[in-house]
Order: sequence, then structure tokens, then C-alpha cells
Amino acid sequence: MVLQSTKKTERMVTTPSLYIFGLVMLWWTSNAISTIFSKRMMNVVDEDAPFRDLRWIDLTLAQLLLAIIGGAFWIKHVLKEPVWISDAKLRVAWWVIIVNMIGNLATNAAFSSISSSSVQVIKACEPIITYVIMLCFFKNTTPFSFPILASMICAGVGATGFISGNKQSSFRMVGFMAGLASSICLPIRNLFLKTTQFKEIHPVRQYFTLALETCKVMLPITIVKTAFLGSTFMNYDITTETSVSSFFHAVYNMTSISVLSALNPIIHAILNLSKRVFITAANIIYFNEEVTGNRLFYVVLMMIGLASFTALKSQLQTGSVLSFKSKMISVLLITLSITAIAFPFPKNESAEALRIPQPWMGKSYESEASYQGDLAGPTEDIFEQTAANKDCSSDFGGRGHRTIYSSWALPSPPRKQVEASLRKVCLQNPDKTIVIVAPELIHQTIVRDVSSNITGSFCHLKSEPLNLRELFKGSVLEGWMGKQALFKILAGANYPYYLHLAVRLQVESSNKAEYYLDLLGDGCVAAVDTSQHHRALERLRDVFETARVGVREEKLDKQIDFLLSYEDLLSNSYQCDVLKSCEASGKAFTFTKAAKSNLHFGTLSYESRVSTHGVYANIGDEMQGLSGLQFLPLCDRFVDRDTLGEDMFKDPNERVMMFMNAWYGAQHMNWPPPANIIPILVSMFIQSNVQYRFERAADYMKEHGPVGSRDMQTLAYLQRISVPSFFSGCMTLMLQSPNPLAARRQEIIAVDAPKAYINMIPDDVQEHVTFRTQAYTNHTTILTRTESAFSRLEEYATAKLVITNRIHVALPCVAMGTPVIFINSKDIGDASTSRGSDRLAGLTDLFHTIDAYTEKDVEERFAAFDWTNPPANPKPSKFKRLRATFWNIIRSHATLHRSARMFGLVPLPSVGMIAPEKPQIFHLIFTSSGNSTIGIFKPGIFQLDKKASGAWNWRHQRTLESVLRYHPMATVYIHSNTLEQEQFAIFLEAGYDVRVQPYDLKQLLQESPASSLVDHIPKDEASNKYWYSHQTDMLRYLLVYKHGGIYLDTDVLVLRDLSALPENAVGYEAEDVLGSAFFKFEKGSWFLRKVIEKMALTYTGNDWAEIGPELLTNVFKEESEKSGADPATAFPPSAFFPIHYSNVLKYCFRDVDPDTVQRRTKELKEESWVIHLNSKLTGDETHLLKGSLCYSLLTLNCVLCNEIPG
Repeated sequence: MVLQSTKKTERMVTTPSLYIFGLVMLWWTSNAISTIFSKRMMNVVDEDAPFRDLRWIDLTLAQLLLAIIGGAFWIKHVLKEPVWISDAKLRVAWWVIIVNMIGNLATNAAFSSISSSSVQVIKACEPIITYVIMLCFFKNTTPFSFPILASMICAGVGATGFISGNKQSSFRMVGFMAGLASSICLPIRNLFLKTTQFKEIHPVRQYFTLALETCKVMLPITIVKTAFLGSTFMNYDITTETSVSSFFHAVYNMTSISVLSALNPIIHAILNLSKRVFITAANIIYFNEEVTGNRLFYVVLMMIGLASFTALKSQLQTGSVLSFKSKMISVLLITLSITAIAFPFPKNESAEALRIPQPWMGKSYESEASYQGDLAGPTEDIFEQTAANKDCSSDFGGRGHRTIYSSWALPSPPRKQVEASLRKVCLQNPDKTIVIVAPELIHQTIVRDVSSNITGSFCHLKSEPLNLRELFKGSVLEGWMGKQALFKILAGANYPYYLHLAVRLQVESSNKAEYYLDLLGDGCVAAVDTSQHHRALERLRDVFETARVGVREEKLDKQIDFLLSYEDLLSNSYQCDVLKSCEASGKAFTFTKAAKSNLHFGTLSYESRVSTHGVYANIGDEMQGLSGLQFLPLCDRFVDRDTLGEDMFKDPNERVMMFMNAWYGAQHMNWPPPANIIPILVSMFIQSNVQYRFERAADYMKEHGPVGSRDMQTLAYLQRISVPSFFSGCMTLMLQSPNPLAARRQEIIAVDAPKAYINMIPDDVQEHVTFRTQAYTNHTTILTRTESAFSRLEEYATAKLVITNRIHVALPCVAMGTPVIFINSKDIGDASTSRGSDRLAGLTDLFHTIDAYTEKDVEERFAAFDWTNPPANPKPSKFKRLRATFWNIIRSHATLHRSARMFGLVPLPSVGMIAPEKPQIFHLIFTSSGNSTIGIFKPGIFQLDKKASGAWNWRHQRTLESVLRYHPMATVYIHSNTLEQEQFAIFLEAGYDVRVQPYDLKQLLQESPASSLVDHIPKDEASNKYWYSHQTDMLRYLLVYKHGGIYLDTDVLVLRDLSALPENAVGYEAEDVLGSAFFKFEKGSWFLRKVIEKMALTYTGNDWAEIGPELLTNVFKEESEKSGADPATAFPPSAFFPIHYSNVLKYCFRDVDPDTVQRRTKELKEESWVIHLNSKLTGDETHLLKGSLCYSLLTLNCVLCNEIPG
């Protein structure tokens, strides 16, 4: 590039100072307005990110066109000159046109990608860039002056530091490059205007001509862009923003060029720098930003730089002219200076806050698409209530609170239009923090979608998961939330709207919110007065209590409509649109157009049963329904258990998700359900008289299985017809207390228990007995039956003791921690034998069961029972395991998982669990990953045969489950640097304590007697083929030595409770060899210390087994010989290694002979604590043979028992 230069250094002109000052003020002000509206134009459309749709090309063309129109008007009517003239001085070089076009495009592109503050920081380098260009391309006219350079650096650093004080400034490389291109191109353009014949032309005509020539190049570019991506000009909001931006863009360019014609280009650039500080200061005043000490420091620094430049500017004429070599050195110094200016460049502090995890990538969510697909559907006006119609012209007292609260409690995400409003509010209020309280996944989706379409300076978006139990704790609605299962039935499809309103009021009240962003309406921001919220929440509670009374008294036989609006509840609590966030100009808030989904949620109803049995209906079925209702976001469909809605589905696209937990035995029943139903097949009892119907539909159950059987008889039947199934027990075990904080009463409730047995209770106890029955009259609707069932639950939850022969009384009591005496007799409804009902198989050990075969049996048991302090229900570990399995099924459905977390149902409460006297600690070690492989040896000889994936698989998981099955209160540490805690979230949610603990082998060695081995690690990690085994060997000794507890390999299955093991225990895996796959030692064990010391002395890394069983055995023998006693209890092989490792594949995985398997099963039950399955020989056996010993062991020793091995 060659620029024409003047023959002498530019002299300062003698233009009147007041005139220059006026031009500068107009230049700065118009630039500030243009910047604001350019930035708003970049972000107002919500479909795609602005940088992707290239709208900055449209904006640039619009700015040029308005400059041409405005310039033509000024030339003709103000300058009184012809618009079109032919003059050689008006000839513009092609490279100037290109530079001008790139400079304008780059400026707008930068606005579309990064914040306004960041653009100002980048462009603050213009004075130095201008100086560089003049040094390089203007021969003998631009002297170099170190004081001048220092003053510019001082001013630049001060300006950038002041601008970057905006915490919402953002950085993207593409935006940085665009801003830098603008900072280079526009100074070059300015130097052309200053140093060629153009300088003799009026500034307005200069810019008119330049805009005209540039427009000729821009027009075809814009046409091509529009053909492929469309135009944004048709959007009304953008048209408004574009017009204002373009007008003031033309004004500021014309005034800028006028100032340039009167001043030195470097002084012009310094004024440009000052302008950027002016714009930022205006933002501080407008948005009420905090003025920190750092900002004041940078302002002072900038003023020192500007004052120094003013004092030294004469050196622009008198400084020495440098040689070419000196100029290159100067350019290098100036480059370093620009780096110094970039030092206070704003970091993207909001980036980390907006980095949202994607829970649909976890175990519970197959994909985000499947989650969104569940909620897709047309929109419909299903709810419309007008709120307070207020005059929003005031700012509710002019409060400057910086936080705007928002909430969302509906099962489907907000409409896209609402997200657009949220983006708009966020962009227009960069000084505000918007806190969004919403269900997990939805709150993350809102923030992710909004933030992905916002670039540049914007508000801080903060998301908080909605946990209703925590939110309403201590409020007037705390008890209301405990009744959510019942209220879903009463309100139906309107329940989410009541809930949304309650959440909004509570979020505002508990946070003392002053602003609220309405996501359900038009996305407006309201100023809030929370002084009336307590009363409003009371009124909301009363709506449901009144409806419940109406149902109970049979005055209400249908679900309630939405009865409240903001105006009803809060006539003076809101002023709308105080931040001018919506087009309504502060008129009314409305609830409009909630998303209607084809996905509905239902429960089984029993109209056919009621019509058969008359008004004396057993409400135990409704008890079962309540257990599933807890986890549904709402209930807007009732499906009869026997007819299965054969005539209710008119829309083939309608889907109803529901639990199918029920007794199936009505002769006239239908099966399978229609395709409209999404079935969750758990807790099913299938009576023998209808089994043929299920057998014909075996493929249906295989498709939707595995099937959870409520009893052992149903389990055996389903397995017989090859339907994958497991024992789930009854889903009423998932019920949670309606009021967990309520104290227990002294009342003992007898539910349908024979009075002859109750009379055997001691007389002083009988005074506290209340009689109840499950068979109720006047159960004409599902609403009244469910309300009656729920009322019984409230009574049972706080009773001292319940005595019953009803299974759907006993199991809910177990779930709520109420002690139960269950009278099992031949008199139970459908008893098929003299020993009781088949429906009880597998359940009677969960409560205090009395087999009432004779009155003497009952009398003896009653005499021995502690009536003063009834003991807790037995088998809490089994109860916890059954609940974990239910939860594993529920959480596999994304919508139900989200709903359960929102209602605060997980982690599942620990009911009836008693902590062991000594903490139980288990250690597992997992050092491989999905990217690694594990060698598998040939049976009988240690020769590598094949390789298997090193990923955590179902066999590893079953080892973990076997520990938890027998030790539900234990803490299990999985020491791994490749696993994540999130992989084990299911266990934490089910109430187990499983912790992934990263390890540092070097640190463990350094803190142990084997610190000398630290130097071996780098070499062995890189080249030792046995390192995988050696690392695990070292870790197992070091970890148990440091923490104490039980160590087991991830291929060891626990077969019984290990609490009775002595403090220090090992086992022989062969006659003379101790196994290292399982052992127990106390913390700081002296024997393990000896093992570790020996390991430090003998380790070479050359032998696969040198620090495994061989080391353990040698130290054990040495210490035994020294002391004359074993250093630990050594168990025989049958205890921990009942099948020799060389025979595990044959006898456990391959042998399916029934007699042999039965014999070995009996031996394991009598003699063994654990069994080692030795993955080194069996690691690729991932599909089990049914009938084999390992199939039985890996199927039964489970916690998540719905996951059936293949």
C-alpha cells in the first residue's frame, strides 16, 4: 500500500475552539447513541445467534444508505451546492473503498459477537495504531517521540482499565479479530481523508462520496447474503433499531471527519479514545453501575496520560525523524505497548456461570431430543387470567435493586417468544442479575438457550433448581406440599398453574424480591411489593382445602378449574413493565398460551370394580395410585384398570404415561393396554384365572419390560413364559409421609383386624385403640375414594402402631416408618391356602407378621410384644433395596425424574434404618477407563488370551450393589481417577452413601513407609506392562492402611452381612496362598505396615504377582514365625475364595447342571462370605447362561434389581 503524504508536517489549524468543542460533543453523543442501537439490533431476533445470520451486513448497508440520503440532503439544502458534480478531487482509490467497507463491517461484526465494552477496549488502541501507520508510511513527516508514546500508553491503559470494569464484558476471538480489523482500517481511511486532495473538500461531501462508492460494493454483497440467509429488515424491531443506529452513525461520521479536518490525526485518535471513556461513563450513569476503586484509579491514570500528551503534543512537529531501521524497532516497541493496553482487557466472568451441565447426557436421559420430544405439541389457550392492570410509568419508588427473580414450575419449557423477551430484558439491563428458579433440566435449558443467543454485554443469568420441599419449608404452604399427590387429583390439568403461582409468590417472598420477570405471560418485568404475599399464599392454600372438603362431603364431583388471578390475590402488589421490557408499555400481566402437549399423565381408576362390588369398595387400590401420583408432574387422565380406556382415546397421537401397579384378576378385563398408553410395568399381581390373557400378550410385556412383580407367584409365572421380570414388591413402599415433621400420637389403629384378636391386647393398651376399615361407603367417584385413602394415610403416618390384615395398609405404614403388626391368616380376602394369601409372598418379612393359624398363636405373640415402645419394622435393608429399584425405574423417565426432584422426593428418606455401632467402610479401586483394555488370560495358565474393555460395566456395578444390599448404611469409596460421581447419582438419590474418591498414588506412598517407591512411578507408568496390576496392589494396601475398612476387588460379590468379621481378616485362595482380592484391616494396622515396608524393599516391577498374593503370604508367614501367632485371622478358601480362580469360568459361568448348581448354592450359603469371580479369567463373560451359578448370584445380589443380567 502506498499513501500520498504531505510535504511538510501538518500544522494545527486555527479553527475556533468553541466550534471544535461543539463538534466533538456532537460526535461523541451521536456515536454513543449509534453504538447502543447497533448493539440492540444485533440481539433482538431470537431464532439464531446474530453472528450466524450476518445481520451486521444488513446494518452496514443501511448505515451507508442513510449516510447517502442525509449527505445529499445537507449538500443541497444547507451547503446550497449541487449533489452530483464531476471533480477529480472526488476520485476515491479502490483500496480506500475496500478499507472503509471492511472497517464498517468489522465494527458491526464485533458488536454482534462481543460486548460493547470489549469493542471499546479494542478500539482504544487506535491512537497507537495511527502512530504506527504514520511512522511506517509517511516518509520524513512523522517524528518519533518516546514521551509521546509513553503518554499514549498511559492513556490507553487507563481507558481500557476503566472500560473493562464492566463485569459483564465478554471475549470471543472472532469478535476480537473484527474489532482489531476495525481499529486498523478506519485510521487508514482517516489518514487518506487527511493527507490527499480529499482534505480540501467539505467533510459532509467527503463522507457522502465515500459512502456512495462503498455502497456500490456493498450492494451486491448484501444481495448474495439475502439470497442465502434472508434479510432481517422485515422485522419491525430491527427496522426501528436500524433506523436510529444508521441516522446517528451518519451524524457521528460526518462530525468526526469535520474534527479530523481541523486537527492532527493522532490528536483525533486521542479524542476517539476519550470518546470511548465518555460512552462507558454514560453507561455507568444510565445503568447505575458500581464505581469501584479500580475504576477510579484507571480514570486518574488516563487523565495523567491525556495531560501528558497535551503538554507534549508539540513534539509531533519537533521530534527527530527516525531511519527505517529505527522505525522498525519503534514498531516492535509499540506492539509491546498495545499488549500492555490489552492487560486490563475484561475477562469473560459470565462464561463459567453460563457453562451449564447437560443432565440428559447422564443415565436418566437418553438424549436431549427425547426430553424435548416428550414435551412437544401445539399451543392452545388453556389458561388465561388477567392480572393487575397498573400504570407502570413509575419505577416503584426508583429503587435500584440489581436482582430480577423469575420462576417456572410447569412440566414443559416456556414458549420461544418468552425466551425472546427474556433475552431482550437481559440485553437491556446488563447491570442486573436474573435468577431463574425452575425444575432441573428446564432451568438449565432456559439459561443455555437464552445465553447461546446473546453476545456481548448482557446481564448475569443465574439458574437455581426448584426444590418445592425446600422452597416451602417453614411457609404457610409447607403442609400443602405434603399433600401434592391428592391435590394433583383435585386440580387435574390446572395443577401446574396453581403450583406456578405458588412458586412465584414464595420465590418473591422468601427473597424479598423487588423485581420479578414474568415468564408465563409476555416476559415483562414487574416491581414487586411482597407485603401481601403471606395472605395470598394462605388464600391459595385455602382453595385446595375447601375443594378437599367439598369432595369429602360429595359437594364437588369434578376437578377444580383455575380460580385465581393476580388481581384476585394481589390487587396492589405489582407495577408492570417498570424496566420497559415489553411492548405493552406497562399495561397488564396475563397468563396466556401455555404449551399443550400430546403427553399426558394418568392413574388407574376403578369404576368397573366399584360397579361390581357396589358402594363397599376397598380403597387399597387408591392407596396404590397415590404412590405413583407423587412422581407425576400432574394427573389429567383416569384410565379404568379393567377396561384400560378402550373407548377414551379419540386422538391416535395422544399419549398417557402411567404406572400399571395393580391387582389384575377381573375375568372381564382387557389386556394389553392400547398404544396410547406409555406403561410403567411395576408392582403387578396377576391372578391365575387371567394369566392366559397376559401369556397371549407376552411380546407386549417383553417390549415394555422388564416387569416388576408384586409377589413371588407372579414372578415365577412371568419367568415361566420368558418375560424378563424381577421382584419389585408393592409400590406403596414408595409413599412418603404427608407430614414428616408431625409428632407421633399415642393412638393405635386397628384396620379390619378381627376384634377377637384385638381383645387379646392388654387392657391398658386397648384404651388407645381406634378401629378403622378400608371398605368405605359413598365412594361414588375417584375423587372421593382418593381423598378417603389420603385421609387414612395421614392417620397412619402419625400413629404409634397399626394392626391390620390389609396389605395396602401395612406396606404404606412401612414406607412412612409406622410400626405394623400384620395378622396373616386364612381369613384374608383371597387366601388360596390355609396359610394365607399368595399375594403376600415376599412381603411379610417387612413388618411384624403374626401367622394367626390359631388364637393361641396370636395370644403368645401379643404377650411378647413391646406395646410401650413398639419396635421398628424388620428388614429395613430389604425395604431400602426395593425402594432403590423403584427409583431406578422412575428416574429412567426424564419427565418423572425431573418431577421427583422438583417435589423434593429424592434423596429417598432413610426410614427405619439404624446406624451400626461402628462405621462400615468399604474400598473399591478402579484404575481403567473406556479407552483402555484389560487382558484376559487362558483358563489354567497365565497366558494372555484376549482383551476386554476397561470401562465400568454391569459386573462392576453388581459388586457395588452386593455391598449395599447387605450394608445399606455403609460408606463405599470408589477410588478412581477415571470415574465421575454423577455415574453413581442413582445410589445417592436412593439414600446410599457411595463416593468417588480420586487418588494420588505418589502422595499415598510419600505418607507411608514405602516413600522410596515414589521414584518408580514415572518409569513404570510409561513402560511397565504390569503397571495396571502393580498400581492396584499398591493402592489396596496403602488405602486400607490409611483409612481402615474392607477392601474388595471389583469382581468380588458379597454374599452376606460382613459385620461379624474380626477387625483383621484375610483368606486363603489356595492351600498355602493368601488372596489379596478381599481383606479387612483396622486403620494403621501393624501387619499392613509390615506389608508396605516389605513392598518398598522387594518391588522391582518385573513380576506380575510380586506385590500381590505372594507378598501378602510371605509377610504373613514371617510375622507368624516371629511372634508365634497369626497377625490376622486367616479364613479357609471356602470363606472368601470358595471356587478356585482356575475353575470359576467352568463352575460358575458355564455349568448349568441343576444338581451341581443347587449343591454349590447350598455350600455358598452355609460357608462363604464373598466369592471372587476373577475378571482376569472371566472378564469377557458379559452374557450369562440362565441356570448357571453366576446367573443366580449376579441376579439376586442386587440393589437395582430391575437391571437383569443378559
